Amino acid sequence: MTHRGFTLIELIVVLAILVTLMGLVAGSFPRTDLRHQAVKAAAEELAATCRQARAMAVGRATTTAVVFHIENSPGSSGRVLNNRSGGHWYRLLGPRGATQSQSLYHRLYSTATTVDNLPPITGIVNSSRITGRPYTLFQYAEYNASGWQGPSHVLPAGRVRFLALSDMDYGDFGYNAAGRRRVASGTASYPRPWFGWYDSVAQRLHAWGGYDPAIPGSGFYYWGHTGASAYAVIDAQPVGSRNPVERKLDHWNDGQQGQGSSGSSSTQPPAIPASDARNLDVLYAADSPRPLINGTWRDVSLVFTAEGMVEWGGCLPGRHCKMFWNNFPAVVPAVNRGAAERCNGQATNSGVIDEHAQAEMGNFDVDSGGWFITLAPDVVQDVDSFPDAAKALDSLMPMYRVFVSALGEVRVIQVSRVPKFGATSPWPVAANDWAAQLAGGFPRDRHLNGTAQPVGSPITDFITPGMLQNRSVWKK
Repeated sequence: MTHRGFTLIELIVVLAILVTLMGLVAGSFPRTDLRHQAVKAAAEELAATCRQARAMAVGRATTTAVVFHIENSPGSSGRVLNNRSGGHWYRLLGPRGATQSQSLYHRLYSTATTVDNLPPITGIVNSSRITGRPYTLFQYAEYNASGWQGPSHVLPAGRVRFLALSDMDYGDFGYNAAGRRRVASGTASYPRPWFGWYDSVAQRLHAWGGYDPAIPGSGFYYWGHTGASAYAVIDAQPVGSRNPVERKLDHWNDGQQGQGSSGSSSTQPPAIPASDARNLDVLYAADSPRPLINGTWRDVSLVFTAEGMVEWGGCLPGRHCKMFWNNFPAVVPAVNRGAAERCNGQATNSGVIDEHAQAEMGNFDVDSGGWFITLAPDVVQDVDSFPDAAKALDSLMPMYRVFVSALGEVRVIQVSRVPKFGATSPWPVAANDWAAQLAGGFPRDRHLNGTAQPVGSPITDFITPGMLQNRSVWKK
């Protein structure tokens, strides 16, 4: 019996069958599985970086921080966080560079109570005035540049995004100076939990950190608001997640001075000529992408100490530094200007923004024992309109959270859509419950000092459509 080989046509037919079968096998893996794997892998990488930061801090007996950055794709609305242009990243920040002065105050919150050896937020403070570099956010970024450890970890563009960097977003909040506590926001869309809030009336999802031109001061976009003091410059609204104009900071004798502010011309010196470039720092350039969370300014970070402990790096600490004084001769009244205006907050004490009481975001670390970074799949388009809460929740899942405890433990948590505690209902049970509770001191983050404290603990590992609609974040 003779044996013949396969003809070319037969080989092509067999190959076509194999390709079809492979396509069927690949198609059997749902798109949701691919999204799940991408978000999980990104969460595991972040967790590994946090463990590395702790090991470096302990091994070198020096402070190390993980610093975060969120920047929407230019041209996008800002109402939805997205990573389509690869603007979501984090990076290790180590000890200050050897060229920096050892006499500078190396402070975490720019106060005398907390000290670290990371690049300093402010220079030497004397009589409530900064008398040494850094004076400005521009100089602050220069100091940070000397302490970066390794390249940035960029979340896969178009695949994974940061959904939230804290437990709560308080947006354009108010402030009760007598009780030093936060009061209910003037806008109904706040507060926003880490998973956001679905407004069933407007059928819209308000994201953590999401920027909305109709909500002054929203999204940590540091463009001021109508209640700011006379010395605060009200910047133009961002357009398409870009800076609308160039903003420069001028300073006399290396001391900050608010050129263009609306303070009394009789009490402030004339502006420094634009030709004197030595005295001008470009805070941001026109039409450049505008970071929601600016990593170069260390807006959000987790700090790992030499003892193996972890601390919250503050909420926009460089922008909230209330000691960016006018350093002109003493005849000029000391007023807060410049960098401290690049954030939200009620005008109190001539525009002072206090970093503890005036934080745009908050954490439940008092009860959970640590901090959470939440990741989710990226979005192809900025869609924030949904027919119901269930569909809104679909746009956020699958979701992973990286937990870093105050003792240095790091865990990756997959967020479930199934409640995990018997018949007890998440609380609050209605979205409007927040107005009274926020004024009373709930929730228990370190920035709220009210006396009304709930029983229970924060919900950290599941979310339901009802929670999304009612802003339910607590096990009561």
